Amino acid sequence: MSDNYILAAVFACVLLAAYTMANFFSRRREMLQNIEKANSGDLSETDKTDERIDQIIASDNEFVRHYFTVARTKNTDSLEFRLIQAGFLSERSLRIYQIIRFVITFTVFVATWFIFERYF
Repeated sequence: MSDNYILAAVFACVLLAAYTMANFFSRRREMLQNIEKANSGDLSETDKTDERIDQIIASDNEFVRHYFTVARTKNTDSLEFRLIQAGFLSERSLRIYQIIRFVITFTVFVATWFIFERYF
């Protein structure tokens, strides 16, 4: 195989490993936070939620309208709906997420390319 095919295969493996690790750690962190909240009985989280609701209501209900629009028209497994569940209520959150994902993917590709050019 040529060097480019090997580089593409390694890049795909690194990308898959990075995605798997990011998924694993984010889900693990979320589970640990939920367990901690359930065990502590701390009510400060509800106070923060009430403050956030007040901010949403004060912002001309833009976020609430976007939430209901997405909830009615999108599948519950869609990325936009998951971002809303995570607290990213802005209409621009999906676009920003895609840009960040592209930058990370491109950075991993360039880093892999430089590593193979230098060491192999």
